[in-house]
Amino acid sequence: MNKKCISVLALGVVLLVNSCNMPGLAEPTATATAAPSSTAAPVPSPTITPTPIPPPMLSVNTQVPCRTGPGERYDLVVNLPAGEKAEVVGKAETFWIVKTAAGAECWVADQLVTIDGEVSALPIVEPPPTPIPSAPAAPDHFKLLSQICSIDHSTKPIMYVNQFRLTWKDMSNNEDGFRVYRDGDLVAEVAANKTDVIDVVSRRNKRVYTYYVTAYNEIGESKSSVEAFSCGK
Repeated sequence: MNKKCISVLALGVVLLVNSCNMPGLAEPTATATAAPSSTAAPVPSPTITPTPIPPPMLSVNTQVPCRTGPGERYDLVVNLPAGEKAEVVGKAETFWIVKTAAGAECWVADQLVTIDGEVSALPIVEPPPTPIPSAPAAPDHFKLLSQICSIDHSTKPIMYVNQFRLTWKDMSNNEDGFRVYRDGDLVAEVAANKTDVIDVVSRRNKRVYTYYVTAYNEIGESKSSVEAFSCGK
């Protein structure tokens, strides 16, 4: 083999060896693949339950009227006795609007009462229309509750003394009082809310008397049924 062929062959071997070490022909390197990370479950926020604030309460120091509006022109709902407590549900200039134990709402003047609790958030209530004045409702269940019959022998002629205790049911809340009539004549007058009276009458002879009672105010009177009573009959 001549020198020229040997040189060519040697050059080919060198090129072959170098080609094995070229970066482009290197064996591929395995790439590590990261495992997917698990997503953490969200932590629920704690539920905060607000502490309920008790409603303001009204305490009655002495008996007070509770009406459908502010003032005596409005109908009476109930008289709240001393020591009574009622929930306050509204306010006005000089009145509180309360809910009674029976569930009715009515107006109480801010005098002679004590308020316990926070009232700043209470709604301001507008007064209802002023009611048109009217005569009170007529008393009902007018009857004789008891009687005492006696004879007065100290006089000549003797006198039959009749004592009748009369009673009725108050059907109104706007009366100024009651008037009792015997045989058409006024014989007694009592204050509002009073529902009984005693009438004493003396006559020479036994007889029957007719009675009725009226509720009255500045507008007028309303008359009960007429009943007849007598001693010994």
